[in-house]
Amino acid sequence: MNCAPVAEAAEIQRVYPLIAEACLRVATREGEPFFAPSIYADIMAGRWALFVVYNAFEPVGVFVCRAQSDPRALTNKMFVLLAYTVPGCGDAALSAGFAACKKYALECQCSHVQFASKRLGWARRARQLGYAPAHQLYELEVLP
Repeated sequence: MNCAPVAEAAEIQRVYPLIAEACLRVATREGEPFFAPSIYADIMAGRWALFVVYNAFEPVGVFVCRAQSDPRALTNKMFVLLAYTVPGCGDAALSAGFAACKKYALECQCSHVQFASKRLGWARRARQLGYAPAHQLYELEVLP
């Protein structure tokens, strides 16, 4: 497995079905809207970076991230918005994607790589990948 940054419009369009599959799966599993056309537009506009995991020449994973400021820190942090690999393709694809995000974070002079998930299964997997809990997010709905 290898993971490469993708910035050319033709290749982004070629992997769009995988981005859409990822968004649908995340939205279904986390109960949150994850709108593929919006993410696609942000990638095309350069607001988010896209990394694609390939098995030979077949795309089997997508990782979408960007450097952003942290109001509580003096350094930028890389936030991974979408981390998805095709079910059954194994740990190598997931590891390759997160390694690419880490490399990109270093290139962008970020101090950390972050991601968020409602799914409790990520707690165990995140520790295996070297991540530690950074903070808890609490939410109160205020709409009538």
